[in-house]
Amino acid sequence: MAAILRNYRRALEFFKSIPHGPLVEHFSHGLYVKLGSVQEFTEESAREAAERMSNDLSERGLPMRHAGSFGFDFAAAEWCQSSVSRGYRVRLSVPDLPTVLWDDVLQAVAEWWRAHQGSGSVDLSRGRDV
Repeated sequence: MAAILRNYRRALEFFKSIPHGPLVEHFSHGLYVKLGSVQEFTEESAREAAERMSNDLSERGLPMRHAGSFGFDFAAAEWCQSSVSRGYRVRLSVPDLPTVLWDDVLQAVAEWWRAHQGSGSVDLSRGRDV
């Protein structure tokens, strides 16, 4: 549990330090963060963002999966409803991975977010197979 809480605090600090990064909803339990965009996700776009981000990062060899539950030995991403708005978010569970590996996952999430974010919303059309 200590590793999860430490990684949770690192995630909050990291995402808050990124200019124009994802909107972050955080929780006192320290088990996950919800990532959002300036333009609200729809349920469908949040589902797709969680799946695409998970698949893309997993293909890079990072411990990330598209899962509705906690993996503890991997980060899990899933869509969810926002706690502060009527929109949707991508929920990122915080695993008890070693700090160095978790930092790599956070960096990859931020890079993915930046690459798929266009004018305030996550652009899910980039990289799609036609």
